[in-house]
Amino acid sequence: MLECEWDGSVVEERFLELNMLAAKSGVHVRRIFIVKASQKASFANNPGVAAHLQNYDRKFLNAMVIEYETLARLDHNLLKKVGDGFLAFDERVALIDEVAPEGGLRGSVVMMPSEILQLKRIFDSLAIHCVTLPAYIKQMNGTQKLLAAPIPVPLLDNK
Repeated sequence: MLECEWDGSVVEERFLELNMLAAKSGVHVRRIFIVKASQKASFANNPGVAAHLQNYDRKFLNAMVIEYETLARLDHNLLKKVGDGFLAFDERVALIDEVAPEGGLRGSVVMMPSEILQLKRIFDSLAIHCVTLPAYIKQMNGTQKLLAAPIPVPLLDNK
């Protein structure tokens, strides 16, 4: 949840729209939001988060959440590996986010199978510590107490 992401810009709105359309057409979209405690209040009201919540489907649109501080406490090494984040598309290509000094995101394309496999391992390791987006929102609203993280969902799917 970098400030330059899910910000309502035309680019972000289009990205979100394409993600929702992909999920509705049967593409497996899995996302993990890493949220700083100071962002909690604005997190649930973010249009991107709201769209994930409204369209949540464990099979095709699966969003999970972990708080930055929790991850830093549980596995600081994993947090370092996540960096600014990444996107993976099947097992062919991934994009590594990098925050540019002047703001906004830049990134690099990864197409090496071994590097993509490493990103999958990072995602799967991260998912172990996450809760589903609906459970996180319920917990924020005080309507549910979290007892355990959900069963991890793999990043890549050979559909």
